[in-house]
Amino acid sequence: RIMLSIIFWDYQKYLVIAALLGFFYFAFVGSLNHFHKEMITKDQFFNSSSSDSKIDTFVALQSQTVQNTDHGDIVDALLGHFTLHIEHHLFPLMPRRNLPRISNDVMELLKQSDKNLVC
Repeated sequence: RIMLSIIFWDYQKYLVIAALLGFFYFAFVGSLNHFHKEMITKDQFFNSSSSDSKIDTFVALQSQTVQNTDHGDIVDALLGHFTLHIEHHLFPLMPRRNLPRISNDVMELLKQSDKNLVC
């Protein structure tokens, strides 16, 4: 196997380079979706007794800790709609190809919220 890998490296190197670039781009988009907002610990969330807390429901938690990013339709399709991250967190078992179908409904839900949770 090792010998075959060495022999066919000229044919495989472009695939390996493309896979590495794709991985780093996917990780970069994921970091944009998750790590931009103030983080809240489990204890802060569950022990919050304040009635004016920004994060008091499941929808609030999901919409305030992640965000959607817009990279255009082609990149969005190539990433499996990974850019629709609020929808993914609200409906984690929904196939990603269906996330664009519910995106407008989710944004409407967030706009109608008392807390104005639009991201």
